[in-house]
Formats: sequence, structure tokens, C-alpha cells
Amino acid sequence: MTVSLDSKPLMKPTVVHEGAGVSVIAPASFARQERIDAGMERLRVLGFAPRLAENAQARGPLFFAGTAEQRLADLHAAFADRGTPMVMSLRGGYGSNYLMNGLDLELIRNHPKPFFAYSDLTGVQLHLLDQLGLPVFHGPMVAADFYL
Repeated sequence: MTVSLDSKPLMKPTVVHEGAGVSVIAPASFARQERIDAGMERLRVLGFAPRLAENAQARGPLFFAGTAEQRLADLHAAFADRGTPMVMSLRGGYGSNYLMNGLDLELIRNHPKPFFAYSDLTGVQLHLLDQLGLPVFHGPMVAADFYL
């Protein structure tokens, strides 16, 4: 990972409207099923159409939501998905640091989207901001904030 002191111009992702699809990924630790279900329902009530990534409900190895390769594949698929203009994480926790060196910055540059997360994912978010100028949002996560 390289850190640039040069300021990148901010990208302008598309506007997210009510009814829009939301790609929901788990790039760090796994979440409890009841929190996933409640968070996904809350997004529906708010007028969105959330879709769980292929590996978002994986459990393990250890406390991760799948292998680093699975989590990275889901992150890339979420940005590449033309049917969802926004990416949200299920939760933070430990593990997203293992994705940093594998991020496909060109794919993400070609499909810029708002990315909502915090906690362990702040490093990934700051990397995307630093390297691409992608605006990222320290905002709610599906199984950490929307399950209530």
C-alpha cells in the first residue's frame, strides 16, 4: 500500500434514489444471522432493495466472514454490479486489512459508488479516498446499526 501526499480530485458517484439496490458485503468479521435479517428488513422499510453478496453470510475461518479471497471477491463484485449504486458493509470487526493489497483500484475507479462503513473498514475507505478520490461515508452498517 502506498500513501500519496497529493490530493486527488473527488470522484462523483451516481446519486442514490429511494428504491435503489444496495450491495451488502462483509469485508471483515461475520455477523449474527438475526442482525443480518433485521438490518436487511430495515433497509427495505427505508425504501431500498438490499442484496447480500455471495459470501456475506460465510462464517470463518476464525471470526472472519469468509477467506480474504471471498471477501475481496464480494467487494469487487459489489462495485462492478450495475444494478446497485451503493455499497454497505454488514459490520466491521477485524479482517479488512487483509484486503488492502488485493484491491482492484481500476475496477473501483470505473464503477464509483458510495461506500458506507466504519470501524476496521476505515483503512479501506481512506485508501480508496487517497488513491482514487472516491468519497466514502463513515456511516451505518447493516448488522451493526440497522438491526435495532
